[in-house]
Amino acid sequence: MIMAMKAKAVKLFSHGMSHGRAGLTAVVLVAAISVLGSGCGGSKSTTTTPTAAAPNITTFTADPSSINSGSSTTLSWSVTGATSISIGGVGAVTGDTSSVTVGTGSSVSVSPTETTAYTLTATNSVGSTFVKTTVTVNGAVVATSNCTTAGTLYTAGSGTTKVNVAVAANFASPLLFWLNNYFLSSNSNPNYTADAAAYTFEVCSDSTGNFESAIKAGTYEPDIFFAADTSVIGIGTESMEYAQGYPILMGYTSASGKSKTISGITDLLISTPALTGTHADISDTIASGGLASYTIGNLITGATPGTLVANPLLAPYGVAAVNILNATGPLVTGTPISYSPTINTSTVPSWVEALTSYGSISKAFNAIGTTSGAPTGFAAFSQICTAPPTGAVWVRFTGSDALTKQAVANLETNPGGGTEIYNLIYSEMNDSNQTWLKYITADYGYGSCYAGI
Repeated sequence: MIMAMKAKAVKLFSHGMSHGRAGLTAVVLVAAISVLGSGCGGSKSTTTTPTAAAPNITTFTADPSSINSGSSTTLSWSVTGATSISIGGVGAVTGDTSSVTVGTGSSVSVSPTETTAYTLTATNSVGSTFVKTTVTVNGAVVATSNCTTAGTLYTAGSGTTKVNVAVAANFASPLLFWLNNYFLSSNSNPNYTADAAAYTFEVCSDSTGNFESAIKAGTYEPDIFFAADTSVIGIGTESMEYAQGYPILMGYTSASGKSKTISGITDLLISTPALTGTHADISDTIASGGLASYTIGNLITGATPGTLVANPLLAPYGVAAVNILNATGPLVTGTPISYSPTINTSTVPSWVEALTSYGSISKAFNAIGTTSGAPTGFAAFSQICTAPPTGAVWVRFTGSDALTKQAVANLETNPGGGTEIYNLIYSEMNDSNQTWLKYITADYGYGSCYAGI
């Protein structure tokens, strides 16, 4: 018997949960399966076809695509299979040729005051699809950033073409280093072209959850999105995993000068035999139950709150931290912290700071040891791996199911700087020198910042 399958990936936004928080995307596989066989009666063929699919956006254009400041342009689209259509920055519109519920219109006039990327989102009961088109405004005052309000903005390069890059807080420093010292460097980048000099990269660092909400609402439209989980797989023009991140539990000794300190590594994690030194790796996986033999130190010392965690509804490293906490004694045999679909505050122990306090892993990291924070907290190893702060002590969790799998999505409709970044990383992942793998797993004397994929 021979089985043949054809599958079409449909990119969409879903409203479900991913790793304990609102998911950004899903991939629907629409499959046609043909089974061919032989027998006494000869051969037979059966075909299974789908009964539902996400909306299809045939076209979404701006005419003209380049205008002078103060002028207007017309956004036009052709959509089938949708029950609602919206454009970021414009609102709900009409124009589905196959559904009377959204009317018959298919265009709208807009007058942007600066170069603007508009995203059309079409939705039905299966999910949503989106397409982006950009209107260039000549003579307009260039905005400093499209970065979300809560985000932190960095820049790289000095070209005339702006590229918006969204990056999860844990990967901001490694990405900026790579952009400045590799992508934009003719000395270090064997694939460097003059095109790279044409770009200025505006890198916005925030939590993956905040980015997902802003992208979905159309209030922030990056060209490329480096997430801290795999929720972006299947969106944009292309997507892939790029790293696996290590969560850590850390604190500071008095040598740090911090307001809240600990005596050493045994205040982080209690075990038999006791941990020694300034840092240690814990290779036990969550699934194996091996973490149950460890106790979070501040549960015993009674500090309230003793440990802080990034919001698991927004930050994937917050999800990793709560999963680790729930796997350690005595939470593994008691009442685990519940955070999905919403945080159940009654399950959060008094020694854990309110899970809603820190919306990204960078905010959590910056609060450890401060007057308003807690003496210990969970962070990303990438935040300290190259140059640990004075007085820092930490435990790194290296078990395979404790890691955060991180993915990148190229959201550009038309090729540009985001596409060039994506293509270069893809080529480095697949070249004979394993360039990308060597970069993210480089050992700086304290261990690799990330695990390979």
